[in-house]
Amino acid sequence: MNHSAGIRATVRAPFSPTVVGLLAASLPGFAQAEDATQLPDVNVSASAEPTYLREETGLTRLPGSLRDQPQSISVVSQQLMEDQGAVTLRQALRNVAGISFTAGEGGFSGDNINLRGFSARNDLFLDGVRDNGQYTRDTFNIEAVEVLKGPSSMVFGRGTTGGAINQQSKRPQLDDFRSIGATIGTNNDRRMTLDVNQQLDDTSAARLNAMWHDADFTREDVEFKRYGIAPSFTFGIGTDTEVNFSYFRQKEDNVPFYGVPYRFGKPVSVDKDNFYGLADEDFEKTTTDIASITFEHRFNDRLSLTNHTRYSHYDREISPSAPRIANNPPAGTPYDRISVNRSKPYRDGTDTVLANQTDLTARFDTGDIRHTLVSGIEISRETSKVTRYSVSGAPQTNLENPDPDQAAPNLRVLGRSSYTDASANTFSLYTLDEMQVAPNWKVVAGLRWDRFSAHSLADSYNATTGVLTSSSDKDRVDKMTSGRFGIIYQPDAVQSYYIGIGSSFNPSAETLTISDANNGLDPEKNINYELGAKWDLNDGKLGLRAAIFRTDKTNARTVDPDQLNVNVLDGRWVTDGVEFEVTGRLAPGWEIAASAAFMDPEITESNNPAEKGKVPANAPKHTYSLWSTYQLGGGWEVGGGVQGVGKRYGNNTNTVAAPGYHIWDAEFAYKQADYDIRVNVYNLTDKLYYESVYGGHAVPGIGRTALLSVDYRF
Repeated sequence: MNHSAGIRATVRAPFSPTVVGLLAASLPGFAQAEDATQLPDVNVSASAEPTYLREETGLTRLPGSLRDQPQSISVVSQQLMEDQGAVTLRQALRNVAGISFTAGEGGFSGDNINLRGFSARNDLFLDGVRDNGQYTRDTFNIEAVEVLKGPSSMVFGRGTTGGAINQQSKRPQLDDFRSIGATIGTNNDRRMTLDVNQQLDDTSAARLNAMWHDADFTREDVEFKRYGIAPSFTFGIGTDTEVNFSYFRQKEDNVPFYGVPYRFGKPVSVDKDNFYGLADEDFEKTTTDIASITFEHRFNDRLSLTNHTRYSHYDREISPSAPRIANNPPAGTPYDRISVNRSKPYRDGTDTVLANQTDLTARFDTGDIRHTLVSGIEISRETSKVTRYSVSGAPQTNLENPDPDQAAPNLRVLGRSSYTDASANTFSLYTLDEMQVAPNWKVVAGLRWDRFSAHSLADSYNATTGVLTSSSDKDRVDKMTSGRFGIIYQPDAVQSYYIGIGSSFNPSAETLTISDANNGLDPEKNINYELGAKWDLNDGKLGLRAAIFRTDKTNARTVDPDQLNVNVLDGRWVTDGVEFEVTGRLAPGWEIAASAAFMDPEITESNNPAEKGKVPANAPKHTYSLWSTYQLGGGWEVGGGVQGVGKRYGNNTNTVAAPGYHIWDAEFAYKQADYDIRVNVYNLTDKLYYESVYGGHAVPGIGRTALLSVDYRF
């Protein structure tokens, strides 16, 4: 059941009372705040009837409802995730058009996502703060998933070429409720969740969410095990000063799955249960710890402040088996005579983020123009330490009949091959003004300035002798400005039409490390043009959205024709597209969430002739999803849908590709006041499809899977 928060003001800021006072004195019309008739926007998320439609984000940097934002924003609600049995961020994002998934590579795994044809691997956020850990994000403590399409550096800072993905955490409420959930499934799936909310007094509450998960995928040697716990305390709920303390921990112990190799440009056609790893030797272990304090204070109806401080610590150790065809056998060779090498990358690393964000939201008038002005400061420090090891002696296996339990007597970790110690400091100033310039017209204008300084120490070793063979010590400072501008026409409470422009940047040290090839390069620059419409129908219960867009990376990195090991900013990537979305209630008891994107991504300029004119890696030309549920009466509910993704290439030269697919899912549920019983069936036709791709391998999605879930509220 969706226990949503009640009415709560969400205006925020980052300055001392002295600075606030100076700003207040300088704002025209602010002195009349006490007599103002315009009340601040509030976040009303309580609902007697849970629905798929969410009317706003949880980001104070984007005040107002979704119809007031001049860009495409998709929100996956908690109710939609519950009906689908979506327990990971990846599963939730299957509802969002324009998204595709990249397979694990080089020891990287976790949530590896592409958005509108561009990598969003580093564009994941939790409650508006960067969440850059490499782990599988579970939804047990998530209220909603928000996907902001198009460059959004003005809101989030570096990156966000195709957009940004923000997870909104569950918060304590002034209510007492408890629920426990249990799930079993056909692949030895076992899962338990706990959600306990306790009101402490008239203005304080505590909440505890917890999860334990153990599943075998549809291949018995592949395992996904994790647990999580997330306590949270809020004091001053409903008052002018509210403080929230939260902690999140999630641990994983997995046997990762790197899919199947390519042969002649496409995934090998083998039994869908084939696993080319070593069940007793492959592993992925992660530990994620996130501690946050959020302080919110409302001075009056026109001025509010928020300060958010967070420390995140991510530990990760992984050694998968990446399958590669051995010896380049000639065409026509039977699969049972082809050997597969097991590439064994081994990485051990720790990442941290210490961030402080402060936002000030002020509402005032200048003549006949009404302003909602959000200004802020962001300060953060990120670190990353990664050790890579060389592994030898991984035995070959057979392409047609691999043996995951094969003995590996010669498997050895020779020693470390490299060590990287990187850090980055960010200082940002930003402001965004939403102006009601006429009864039916709004103008949105924002500007952000970032100073991003990075340091990267990289050492290479002879893994056998341990001797240092090379070392580099690099520093890089980039000062970057990004912005957004939009015009919105709203002839009535139903219709909203807009044109928007937004920019973003990708510094060479975006992932903290500075490679020799990119050393000294200025940031890549991106710009997005979007023309869109939003309609609120069925008395505001159903939302429709349509948009035409162009995302243009104007100076992409490409190889220097005079120095093949060095990059220059002479490339260009462009994605043109159109999107459609419908979310909410079609009729009483009938919910729908559907979206589709049709894109034309292209590398229009590159110094590598093999890339020019090609489709960027993992950029499908179409994606779509449809999910709908209908209440039959008496607590019975049926639902189902389809999800489709077009052909995706594993590299920028388009020499390897995975075919497009569509799969069908279904839901049957019996819902009562105190409990829900739900059956979810995924991939009804047991279709072989490839959910994620990389240059060396493609990873199949799950086969037909059935889950039985029971949620009990007390």
